[in-house]
Amino acid sequence: MFGRAIFFVLLLAFVLTGMIVRGINASNSKQVENVVAVNYRHIGKNIAQTGVNLALTRLAADTSWRGGIASAASPLNLLGGTVFVTLTDTDFFGKKVVRVSSVSATGPGTVPDRHDTSTAFVFRSYLPGSVRAAITTNNDVMTNGDLIVDGRDHDLDGNVIPNAGRWALWTTKNYTMPTGSSTMGGTPDPPAAEIAPAPWPVDSVVIRTNQTWPGGVYPGSPDSVLGGSAYGFPEGTLKSIALSGSGGSQYVTDPLALTYPLRGVTYIELPTSGAAQIWNPADITGSGLLVIHNSQKNAVIKNLKVQKDKQFKGLLISDDIDKVNGAVIYGAIFSLKADLSAGNVIGNGSGEIYFSTEAVGAALTSWLNTRVVGSRNNIIAWWE
Repeated sequence: MFGRAIFFVLLLAFVLTGMIVRGINASNSKQVENVVAVNYRHIGKNIAQTGVNLALTRLAADTSWRGGIASAASPLNLLGGTVFVTLTDTDFFGKKVVRVSSVSATGPGTVPDRHDTSTAFVFRSYLPGSVRAAITTNNDVMTNGDLIVDGRDHDLDGNVIPNAGRWALWTTKNYTMPTGSSTMGGTPDPPAAEIAPAPWPVDSVVIRTNQTWPGGVYPGSPDSVLGGSAYGFPEGTLKSIALSGSGGSQYVTDPLALTYPLRGVTYIELPTSGAAQIWNPADITGSGLLVIHNSQKNAVIKNLKVQKDKQFKGLLISDDIDKVNGAVIYGAIFSLKADLSAGNVIGNGSGEIYFSTEAVGAALTSWLNTRVVGSRNNIIAWWE
């Protein structure tokens, strides 16, 4: 009897030990599975993020690119998994953006396939519809001296981009050249040829006078020039960006307080009367969005210049522009006021204005984070 009891005790101990060992083995197996799953999760996220970064690099080189990378049916093998990336134009809380969505797959044959998605929303560079020409005005305008206005599209190195330009001058009123030898060139609409700057009126095909503003209401503020609320620029946005200092932006009421070179959004709010109402002479060396404006829409930028061997690259918006005299500008200029000062002479001396879609597009994103290069500085959100 005693021997039988010992047998059952030993049997029970054996069973319990087996159960414990099996439990330990099952636990170890589960832990291994968890470790593998966590590893694949990290790998999957890394692959998805890499896909976004690959697309951002391509997008930085070509802002119009929307082709994506690979496809769901035929993904790209990458870092032990697969990935495909899509790019879509969309809105993000009222701002025009490109959605870059990267989907990765990892773990085939080991654990159930997992998919990870990484999505970046990139501020979309665009040419505002209000930028009708290298010079857009709402008034009678004259040029004197040796001003050069070239509406052909230029890259930031000064190379002409065929069939992508604008007119040299677009105005709701008249244009005259009473003296001097100003030259104008551009891309007629529809673009039939690229016309290099030549004396007016030989090249009058690149000048548009007595025009009617689409919709009938000429923009009355810097934010409306960029499209207003519909494009993420409700009234006060540019001033707010300048006040934030983002991307080197500056807000001043006295141009002498400016730091050079200009970057981001430079917003100069001049007094509405007196000598201080006029920024003269105006050193515009730098890049980005340059705004000269006040509540009465009578702020004046006069005798524009740049530092030796320097330029301004971007979009200049001013109430009143009096003599682009010696400045070299790549991008475009836009005048808000209906009657310019100083006899409406917008150009004099040896100023040069070269239309550039690239410079204007870069200006619209120049106030974003600039610590990294390419399209990464245009990211406004990143979701995992």
